[in-house]
Amino acid sequence: MVTTRLQERVQHATGWSAAHRLSPSSIAILSRVTRICTDVSSFIFGFCFLCSPYANDWISFVTGGVVSRCNGIIFAETFAAFCAALPENLYPFRHVLWNSICIFLFGFVHSFTAQKSFYRLYWKLFPPQTTRCAFVCITMLSLVFAALMWQPCTDCEPVWSLPFATPVVMLVYTFISFGFAQYFIILRLFDMKEFLGISQLSMTVAEFEVDYEGGRTSPVLLRDGWYALVRHPMIFVQATLLFASPLMTVDRFTFALACGLYLAIGLPIEERKLVNLFGDQYKTYQKQVPMVLPTPFSIASAWKTRRKHRKAA
Repeated sequence: MVTTRLQERVQHATGWSAAHRLSPSSIAILSRVTRICTDVSSFIFGFCFLCSPYANDWISFVTGGVVSRCNGIIFAETFAAFCAALPENLYPFRHVLWNSICIFLFGFVHSFTAQKSFYRLYWKLFPPQTTRCAFVCITMLSLVFAALMWQPCTDCEPVWSLPFATPVVMLVYTFISFGFAQYFIILRLFDMKEFLGISQLSMTVAEFEVDYEGGRTSPVLLRDGWYALVRHPMIFVQATLLFASPLMTVDRFTFALACGLYLAIGLPIEERKLVNLFGDQYKTYQKQVPMVLPTPFSIASAWKTRRKHRKAA
């Protein structure tokens, strides 16, 4: 039941009636659009990663084999003008600079749409229940746009290249396979409908938690499994998969470094949000578990936690 006080609070916070609910047809359309955006971006940055040469040069594969026709037409003149404006000493790094800009444009969109200032602006035009879906769609489309802008450096020497069919390369591939397996294990910890914002579409505005991204009314701090090893296991696995490669092209290395720099800026902001959300509980967690890179202590602690759960089971 929606009380008068709750109605007033929701009306003041969002500008929408507390009892407002989306129609079934709107929910179906938004759910499908969100899934399509997610599938397209996942194909470009996931499936092509697996299908590319050496199972790693995924950006060059995508832009060279699928998207290059588009960016050759759409961004050829823009890239040429960008190159012409560069000083002579920076011209050899034109691909690296341009592609870094692509990544940071995506990072700006991702960070801006995750801020409460964006929420307040968004709620003036659209129902609050659609916030998470909008965030996912905008982020995924900006990722695709970055891929369209990407200019592969086809004539650049690789940063490193290990001979194929050697024990070291086989070990790298084993590590990559293990990383992918762990990535999907971590994904299973999430409610994907909630993560994509689809579950929130069926809520009323009153049921939607406007003070927390995505509308999760009772967030739970995960501390088991991978979360006993590092506080951001998804980032750790993704970074490992990016750098664990027998063939490190300039494109891949540029993407990995640009993402690393973006995360170095963005993760402290995310940490502050989590402290505001969980309070002292998360501060204690920060002291006990490292952020991204596991330490011998965190590995030992995660192993003890796993053994304890096995005995309890």
